[in-house]
Amino acid sequence: VHPQADELLVTDRGNNLVRSVAFTMDSEGGVVASVTSTVAGAAGVAGSADGTGVVARFDSPHSIVYSLDGSTAYLTEASGGRVRKIHLGREGSAAAVSTLAHGMSQPLGMALSVDGATLYVADRGDHALKAVAVAGESGAASVVAGTPTFSGFLDSLHPFGGGLQPRGAKVEMFVRPWSVSASPDGRLVYIGEQREEDRVRAYDVASGRVFSLEGHGSVGRGVWGLVAGSDGRALY
Repeated sequence: VHPQADELLVTDRGNNLVRSVAFTMDSEGGVVASVTSTVAGAAGVAGSADGTGVVARFDSPHSIVYSLDGSTAYLTEASGGRVRKIHLGREGSAAAVSTLAHGMSQPLGMALSVDGATLYVADRGDHALKAVAVAGESGAASVVAGTPTFSGFLDSLHPFGGGLQPRGAKVEMFVRPWSVSASPDGRLVYIGEQREEDRVRAYDVASGRVFSLEGHGSVGRGVWGLVAGSDGRALY
């Protein structure tokens, strides 16, 4: 949802489009929504081309988030392995699409840090949590947690036993991370996994540690979506 307007962006994965939805509140407090326009992409055409409006191409767009001021949006491409940047045009002008990061396996869920400087991305195919600097040049995302190409349930434990391993060891593991949400205070990044015993994990930004919050099959099979409450006391 746009931070300053009654509008949201939607990824139309099947049609490889980004769409804009305007909404208003009715007299009873309900939401009345309508699809207003296609922001970027060509219906039914997959690709990787940067460009403006219908010239741009996407390959299975998945998650999308606004920048803090709402002037830019970022999205992951599940099949394209990229994070794209959309410079939203003023009303009546087309949006310009560029590539912010590439070379990922299957980026899905994504969350923006509270300072607006970093995107945290769940790379399902690489079993890792990755970071992308929004002000950076197009390049590879950096791994902040997880062991790429290796899957498993392992919190940040010392490889020889005993306490929590400090950041840098990279011994923690995920199983098909899917969804991501940042805590309101910016201290934690929550990651939902897709596995037999579905778990919600937490990444501590300051220490680099990963620990578990929930799981053991009680939340169903596949934590497809995840969002932290505004007060930081609950995950939905």
